[in-house]
Amino acid sequence: MPRSRPASTALQRGDTGNPLIPINRDDLLSLFEKPPSEFPFAAQLGDPPVSFVIKSDFTDRIVTTVLAVFWLLFGTAVIYMLVHETIGTEPAWQETANWAAIGLCLAYIGAALAYFTPAVLENFRTVAVTITEHEVAVSVATPISRISWRDPLTVYEGVANLNLGMHDLGDEKVVVGSVVLKHPDPARSIPVVIREQQRIGKNTVRKVAQHFQLPVLEGVGDESGQAAYPDGTLVVNKWQSLKVRLVYWAMILVFALLAILVVRQVATGAEGPGSLLWLPLFAGLIGLMQVFGSCYVTAMREWQGDIWIRTAAIQFREYKIAPKRVHGIKRFEGGSRGATTSTQPRTPWIKLSVRGHLLPFVIDLQADYVNENGIYKLTKS
Repeated sequence: MPRSRPASTALQRGDTGNPLIPINRDDLLSLFEKPPSEFPFAAQLGDPPVSFVIKSDFTDRIVTTVLAVFWLLFGTAVIYMLVHETIGTEPAWQETANWAAIGLCLAYIGAALAYFTPAVLENFRTVAVTITEHEVAVSVATPISRISWRDPLTVYEGVANLNLGMHDLGDEKVVVGSVVLKHPDPARSIPVVIREQQRIGKNTVRKVAQHFQLPVLEGVGDESGQAAYPDGTLVVNKWQSLKVRLVYWAMILVFALLAILVVRQVATGAEGPGSLLWLPLFAGLIGLMQVFGSCYVTAMREWQGDIWIRTAAIQFREYKIAPKRVHGIKRFEGGSRGATTSTQPRTPWIKLSVRGHLLPFVIDLQADYVNENGIYKLTKS
């Protein structure tokens, strides 16, 4: 006989008045939000206890660590050399240059560690789960910590289908989804199935729910997986947009240091006035990056009959657009012409043309979440 459980809870969050602020699934994430080493993953749901282990692919661990070390060393070396090239060429300024270089390098190292450490630890994390008829036991181990907990199975609210966004799988990019036992504390939600989102249907969710005698949460199993977001969510882009802004500000820093170096060399006669031509060229590149940022979509949602778009300009800018103004949507694969399928770097994106806007909006399909079918339907609304 099924055990008594609390009422099913919907996945959708309430609105707060701004259609783009609620676009956040942080309160719905489970233990893993990326493809594990065993992919597609599905726990063997036989007689209790059900035991399984989830960990990252070994290649992902190596690549992430190597990239983190490279940028840590390369960025520190570049900053140190630029500071000495700009203000440390004169003997009187060498001590000042040393202290300035040390300060900037330490600040960069701190920022790099804060950025890369979570990703490295995520790739070295191993999760061991055991589910009995009445209890869930979990052990999470990383290189620097080990956490264990136990919870009664009755604490879990139900079974949910979460969209984990687009991920690299070899030479392909696919949207990955997960079927989880949803806990009131999102850090304790347990993934039972992790595979391509389009292959997770209502039957999969229903079977998992029946096995553990848990309710099926509302809105699960749809082809877009948008049930993990507020109604009408079309795009959620956090990490890719952060990279765009980091590149922009890195260009600003390099330009400032380059300007100091060139002006000093021209003033001292070490270089001719022609060296100053580099400055407007570099400033032009920064201007182009700013234009791109003003078109690069970081959040997009249909709300109360309008389309709201936020872009990755220096300061976030939001646009309120009537659906009838959308007159063109085109998908691009982003690969190099003539490249083979196995070597072609794919960065797919969508061009969204809107009447009244000179430049189209750019929707990166590598974003955290993209409801691609919902975007295509905008031209039919």
